[in-house]
Amino acid sequence: TTLFEAGTDALGKEFRDELKKYQKPVPPVVTLELIEEEELTEDTLSAVELVPPGVREDLRAIATWLDKHGNTNRLTVYAKLRSNALLQSLQALRDHQRSSSIERGGMPGAHNSPGPMRTRIPKLDNAPKRKAEKISNRANRMLKKAMAGQLASRRQGPPGLASYSLHGTLTPQHVTAPGVAGEEGLDDSDVELYLHQVTGLHRLASAELLLSQQLVPEDRVTRTFELILKDPMDQLVSEGENLAAQSRRSVSRGDHQAVLSVLAMLRHVTGMQREYDHLLTECQTSIRSKFAAIINMLQDTCIKALDGFVESVKSDGERALPKDGTVHEVTSNALIFTEQLLEYATNLSPMLRLDSSISAGLTNLPMGLDQNLLARALLGSYIKRVLVNLGLALVSRSEAYGDATLRAVFRLNNYNYILKTLHNSELLNLVSLVEPQCDKCYNDQIMEQKRLYSQSWSRVLHYLVNHEDVPLSVIQSGKLRDRDRQLIKDKFAVSMMNIF
Repeated sequence: TTLFEAGTDALGKEFRDELKKYQKPVPPVVTLELIEEEELTEDTLSAVELVPPGVREDLRAIATWLDKHGNTNRLTVYAKLRSNALLQSLQALRDHQRSSSIERGGMPGAHNSPGPMRTRIPKLDNAPKRKAEKISNRANRMLKKAMAGQLASRRQGPPGLASYSLHGTLTPQHVTAPGVAGEEGLDDSDVELYLHQVTGLHRLASAELLLSQQLVPEDRVTRTFELILKDPMDQLVSEGENLAAQSRRSVSRGDHQAVLSVLAMLRHVTGMQREYDHLLTECQTSIRSKFAAIINMLQDTCIKALDGFVESVKSDGERALPKDGTVHEVTSNALIFTEQLLEYATNLSPMLRLDSSISAGLTNLPMGLDQNLLARALLGSYIKRVLVNLGLALVSRSEAYGDATLRAVFRLNNYNYILKTLHNSELLNLVSLVEPQCDKCYNDQIMEQKRLYSQSWSRVLHYLVNHEDVPLSVIQSGKLRDRDRQLIKDKFAVSMMNIF
C-alpha cells in the first residue's frame, strides 16, 4: 500500500511538473491570429500549441491512470495551472497592444511588435516582422469596426455643418494623455484594449476547452473548464466595471460624449454573446451569468448617461447667452451628440424599450414593426424628448434678453439651426416616425419669430415708405431712379440715428 501511494504521488508530481514546463503565455501574435478568425475550427485551435503533442499523450496516460485509481486532485492542479497560463496570455496581449499603440503614436511607421516583450516571449521574436505587423493591423481593423468611427465622432461635428467645439456642460475642456485613463475620464485606447480582451479570452478559452477534452476524463471536462475560466472571467468583468465607472465619472462631470465609448463596448460585447453562449453551454449558470453581467452593467451605464444628457440639456440652457443672439452652444452640442447615437440604434433599442415614456411615443405606429424600424422609432422617441427639452430651455433662457427683437433673433437662429441639422442628417427621419409634424412645427416657429422680428422694423418702414416722396407702384416695381434711391438712403440714415 505504501509503495502504491508513493507511486501515485510520483505520477501526480510528474503530471504537475510537466504542466508547469508549458505554463507559458500564448504569444500575442498567435492570439491576434485567433482574433482575426471569423469562425473557429478544431484544426485552428489545435494549431495553438498550449502543450506539445508528445507531452500531451504522456499527460493523458497519467491522467487516465490516476482517474482510474480514484485520484482526482490533479484536476484541481491542472485547472489552476491552465487558468494562470490563460491570465498570462491575456496580459501578454494587453502589453503588446499598449506597446504597439505607443509606438504608432510616438514613431509614425514604427513596427507594431513591441520590443520589450521579446525577451519574455521568445516566440514573438521568431515570428517574421512583416507577418506580425500584418496580423496585428488586421486584428485592429476588425475590432475597430466595433468602434465604428466613434473616436472621430468625439472630436468633430455632424457632416455638412460647421464644426462646433464640444465643451461646456456637454463636454468639458480637458486633455487626457494617450493611453492613460486617470481621473480625467474614459480613454479611447483603453476601450480598444478591452475589445481585444473580450475576443481574445473567447479564442484562448476555446483552445483551453479543446486541450481539456484531450487530457481530462469526459465526465470531468466541464467542471475543470469552469475552474479554468473562473479567474479570467472575473478579471474581464472587473475591467468592464472599471471602464464603466470611468465613464460614469466623465458623465458626472458633464462629458456625455464618454457614453459613446460605452456604446462601442456594448455593441462589441453583445456581438460576442452568441459565441460565449456556445462556448459556455455546458457550464454552470454562475459562469454563464458573468458575461451577461457585463452586458447588463454596460446597459445600465448607458441608460443613466442618456437620462443625464436630457437633464443636462435643461440645465445647460442656463449658461450665458450669446450677446448677438446667435446659436446657443447647448443647441449645437445637443444635436451633435444625438446624431452620433444614430449608428447605435440597434444597441439602444433594448434599453429605450424599458423606458415607459419613450415606449408611449410609439402608440401611433402599426403593430408588428420590423425590429430595425422599431429600434429607429425608439431612438426617434428619445431624440424627440431631447428636442422638446432643448426647446423649453431655449424659450426659458431667451427671456433673459431685455430686447424683444434680440429675443426673436435668438429663437429664430436656434430653430433654424435645429431644422437644418435635422434635414441634413437622419435625425428628421427618425423623429418623424413618432412625430410626423416635426418639420411643420419648426417651420411654424421660425415663421412666428420672423414675424416678431419684422415688427421691430415697423417704425423704420413707416418712415421710409412715404408715398408722397416715392409712389408705391415705383417701390413695388423695383425700378427706382437714382434720385429715389438716394432719398430712401438718406431717410434710412436719419431714422437709424433717431432710433439708436
